[in-house]
Amino acid sequence: MTHEKFCDGFLVFSSLAPAIIEGSASCEPNLVVVVLVGVPGSGKSRFCSSVIENASQTWTRICQDIIANGKRGTKAQCIKQATIALNSSSSVFIDRTNLNREQRLEFIEFAKKRGVEAHAVVLNLPVGTCITRAMNRTSHEGGLEGKKVGAVIQRMAHGVELPALEEGFSRITVCRTDGDADECIVAYRSLSSSSKLPTGVFDRNSSSTTKGSLEQFLNKPGGGQKKAGQASSSAASTKKGVESAAPELKDGDGSMPQASEESCATLAFPSISTADFRFDHEKAANIIVETVSEFFSRAESSGLRLVLVDIDQGSDMLSRVRSKAESAGLDSRKFLVTHGDITKLHSTGGPRCSVIANAANWRLKGGGGGVNLAIYRAAGDDFEEATKKYAKTLDPGKVVAVPLPASSPLRTKEGVTHVIHVLGPNMNPQRPNCIADDYSQGCRLLRQCYAALFSTFASIAKGQASKAKVTASPASNSSSPGSSKKGKAEVGKVTGEEGNPASGTGTLKAAVEEKAATKKPVNWPAWAQALHDVAFHPEKHSNVVLEVTDDCVVLPDLYAKAKKHLLVVSRKAGLDSIADVTNEHLPLLREMHAVGERWAKKLVEEDNTLVFRLGYHSVPSMRQVHLHVISQDFNSPGLKNKKHWNSFTTSFFRDSRDVIAELESRGKLEECTEEMEKRLLDSELRCHRCRCVQPNIPRLKAHVCSCSKPLPLQSLIS
Repeated sequence: MTHEKFCDGFLVFSSLAPAIIEGSASCEPNLVVVVLVGVPGSGKSRFCSSVIENASQTWTRICQDIIANGKRGTKAQCIKQATIALNSSSSVFIDRTNLNREQRLEFIEFAKKRGVEAHAVVLNLPVGTCITRAMNRTSHEGGLEGKKVGAVIQRMAHGVELPALEEGFSRITVCRTDGDADECIVAYRSLSSSSKLPTGVFDRNSSSTTKGSLEQFLNKPGGGQKKAGQASSSAASTKKGVESAAPELKDGDGSMPQASEESCATLAFPSISTADFRFDHEKAANIIVETVSEFFSRAESSGLRLVLVDIDQGSDMLSRVRSKAESAGLDSRKFLVTHGDITKLHSTGGPRCSVIANAANWRLKGGGGGVNLAIYRAAGDDFEEATKKYAKTLDPGKVVAVPLPASSPLRTKEGVTHVIHVLGPNMNPQRPNCIADDYSQGCRLLRQCYAALFSTFASIAKGQASKAKVTASPASNSSSPGSSKKGKAEVGKVTGEEGNPASGTGTLKAAVEEKAATKKPVNWPAWAQALHDVAFHPEKHSNVVLEVTDDCVVLPDLYAKAKKHLLVVSRKAGLDSIADVTNEHLPLLREMHAVGERWAKKLVEEDNTLVFRLGYHSVPSMRQVHLHVISQDFNSPGLKNKKHWNSFTTSFFRDSRDVIAELESRGKLEECTEEMEKRLLDSELRCHRCRCVQPNIPRLKAHVCSCSKPLPLQSLIS
């Protein structure tokens, strides 16, 4: 007979438990740490309690919302209680959102150290379902309930990074419906000390993963066991993770679309006015299909493709539009209807989109939630300023196209060159410019939105095609008069950024080699050589060096710009600045990141109010590649002027993970020109939390100390 025991925010269902001595007990071979992944309202707590009630073995639910005597606690407290649970021969559920790699990493490392498997159960239910549940619930442990919860969940859904086997999980199960979750519950209920779930990725709705009833995967007599090698095949096929955002772009016969992605300029757009603006879905779906049909009947649409995107796989709008598009006979190779994060389509296996549309607000600012917030965050710090150059506000029914700055992560990672802001008609009385139920005016404005959006996209695509022809023509014949190394390098640059082999003589490799050959030596002043000296002679600086490895040294920044500010300095010769690195240096940069991350976590354990960011200056002031590990309070007398502030809060400060990702995808980093450097460092003083402008450093510091806005969703460590 089991009984329920409540202790420090976790539930244990067990018979008389043995005495608990932390760190002393050895774990049984088939104990498991299950990391739940899902936004609020996805059913994580229900999943845990449903397994625990009738489980074949003892389970412990660890919930960070209540772990500190009924109040929200820390990861460290979760790890401590997980240790106690494993020592008492109990498997563990980690019940928190765990929406990205950083949030999951410590739990995976903990399981590895204890010699038990780490599983992920992804509750990837439709966002609308999660919002409805969260709004209707009462007395939630974390207090996330009521009318305001919708915007919170929408924001969190845009930040989801679904788990991959390479993170260290031995098994990942993706549940997209309550039925999937129920089958998964049965599987974990049946798990006992004499049975074991097989490794791999299990997602019946993904063509790249193992499908079928989850019950059959139990390793017990009569159960369907995986054949040898099946798990490794699954792991290989899902190397990039289980991406619900990766759409299955298929024709009616199940084949991939025939239109070449490289020859097909693509616009990704959300449904306009159907979220916060509450436009009737049936009317909106009709307008989308009609305006798309009209667009493809015109000559300007030749060679172009449109992609309707919604974050929610079970979206009512996607379902309606997909059905109507099929009835209208629209070519699915030209008009795709899919789900995913519009800011991450290409990197998650979807189409490469040169232009994306934003369902904007009339102020053209990055507030609110949903698509608007996600695009502003993904586009980078300079996007709002870039938008202001083209428009300060926007009227319903209108659009404005904004070229992305060269430093924008959307451009460097996803290949997006333009964002087209669109403001649709508003039917929500709680939002500005409400036209209530006037659907005569509303339908007219919405048609105007889509027509203007598609025409603007066609103009951008035409301009890009013309520019590409002009740029390529000087080097199209290597023997023609006037052809030069510079011309060849330009062709290489154009084709290389698109990921295509260059036709003719210009290649990305040639451009890189030419740049290296013509690179001017930098005459570093004596004071700028200090880090170089520490890197290669750390024994002379034992009074300041915190750590020395074969690859790097760690030391405090002598002129710290925040409460805690460390430098991880490379010990590899020939790397004066981040501009010198190529993909051959990826192992070094990964090691430097790991060292910096470890020190950041150590400092957070000492002071849990600290939040850290890791990154490089685009143009460093001191010789030798060095990674900044800097707390985001910026509370230091060393931060004195505009250049100090902007060097850490604009895109001049390159996030460590972004640098690694760009090297992996392009083999080199985009150059920061003198013009870009001056523009970024001389830009106005903006709070890195709420983005408001302050007139001077003292006023900015005073504001930052009191600003309560959450930090932007970057690669933060807290």
